[in-house]
Amino acid sequence: MLLPVSRSPRLWISFAALTACISATICILLLSSSNFHQSPIMIFTRLENQSQFKSNGIAFMLGASILAAAGAENSAHMAEETHQAELVVPRAMFFATVINYINVLVVQISFYMSFSEANIFNQPAMLSLVSAHCSRRVSACIFSCLLVITWIQQISQLFASTRFVWALARDNAFPFATLWRKLSKSQMPRRATILLVTLTILASCFLGVSQTHVTSFIERSDSYLSLMCYLIPIVLYLMCDKDVLYRDGRNFWTLQEWSRPLAWLALITLLMQMVLGGCPTEPRAVGPQFPARAVSSASIPLVALLAAVSWFLYGRAHYVGPIKSITVWTTGQEVELPRAGNSIASTEEGVGRRANIYEESIPMQATSGSIPQSEHMTSTNPSTSLGNSVTIPAYSSTTSNSTEA
Repeated sequence: MLLPVSRSPRLWISFAALTACISATICILLLSSSNFHQSPIMIFTRLENQSQFKSNGIAFMLGASILAAAGAENSAHMAEETHQAELVVPRAMFFATVINYINVLVVQISFYMSFSEANIFNQPAMLSLVSAHCSRRVSACIFSCLLVITWIQQISQLFASTRFVWALARDNAFPFATLWRKLSKSQMPRRATILLVTLTILASCFLGVSQTHVTSFIERSDSYLSLMCYLIPIVLYLMCDKDVLYRDGRNFWTLQEWSRPLAWLALITLLMQMVLGGCPTEPRAVGPQFPARAVSSASIPLVALLAAVSWFLYGRAHYVGPIKSITVWTTGQEVELPRAGNSIASTEEGVGRRANIYEESIPMQATSGSIPQSEHMTSTNPSTSLGNSVTIPAYSSTTSNSTEA
């Protein structure tokens, strides 16, 4: 997937349609061939509390918090490659999360309609569950479908994570960034991909060779750190003014008046998930695990301390930050919008709520990479100004080359 075809929208639309069809196939096979069936009404009216809590309410919240986590970071990173990223990214994140949650919910309901409660708690592995309720041929078909879905998910995760690693290298977020941010002749971040795959293999070997207190701490801390990535932007958004999303002139699509109420709801939900993340999730027979899970919350101050140390040792002198620029990864360029205070109060005042960097009449400032050969991106006069738009000066074509030889 390191070829330019991996950036094709049709490819990922086809993958999405294939995933939906395969998920529907799995549900149909389970419901039609399982040797156990129960009404879907039982799922919503009966609670089988096998947790270490006597309270059914806490047990229900614990299970709901695990099911409700449906991320869409892959779609967000991949949507940044479109020519109207300011319009596509928020839509992609919102609708991908909704569709993903509906898909997970339908599959989970199909599972609970096809599997008995005793087998669910005594045989938690998917392999043993399917084999205990379906024939060998049906089980093989279901496992093949799951392998295809997993492969698509891993490829999309690799593509999105590679883009994130490349963006960090572009902003000098870690040492030897000039080496890893170079692109191939087809504008693909192959070096960033090699770095990501290498680190993933090393981390997997470290976590899989032996189970120690350190590896257990890292595995249990993963959920906390993932939730923090969603929690911090929401907190910053709620601390800002109500019109903060409209100040850069690139916000085409928002939730309008529902934005802040839903942000508060998301904040409360994330905080509840973090609290419940320290609670035991295995049945009572496994034994107490609250101390082991609760201590994983220490990963938050630990990571904050490491981030502060790395900032003062490296970041403050090298990191340039992603906030000041719009990145066009497919061309290896950055396009900088003028800062607030340079003769205008904000970008919105100069261009309204629409500042499309792909407008042919708006010259761009290339800060890295090669000048794109595209009809949508042209540099005319270095000081061309539109009637009611911001003047963005453009450098000549003697910019630094960030393409692999």
